[in-house]
Amino acid sequence: MMKKLSSLLLILITHLLYAQNDTEAAKALLLRIAPTYKDKIVFKQEADPRKDFYQLEYKKDHLIITANSANSMAVGLNFFLTAYCKISVSWYADNRIEVPATFPKLSETVKMNPG
Repeated sequence: MMKKLSSLLLILITHLLYAQNDTEAAKALLLRIAPTYKDKIVFKQEADPRKDFYQLEYKKDHLIITANSANSMAVGLNFFLTAYCKISVSWYADNRIEVPATFPKLSETVKMNPG
């Protein structure tokens, strides 16, 4: 019984650390490309082993990007910046992006399966 409990606890801790790394990676990306939005966008991870997905939802003055991986969080962030902020992120470091002064609000939840 103790061995099963220890194994379950190890799996749970590993899952939590993995999720934390993905959300931290997405937050680091946000800080690099749109630091003025750092307090307006929240990343959450929700496991779905069958497929990649992201969801954009506006709650209490924050955009919540929920996804199953750091990559899907990045795709969701890119969709928000492109569709709602009307900006494009370039690979070229000299091309700085200018985010809108007023944070765009979503009127409905957006859910996509990018992969």
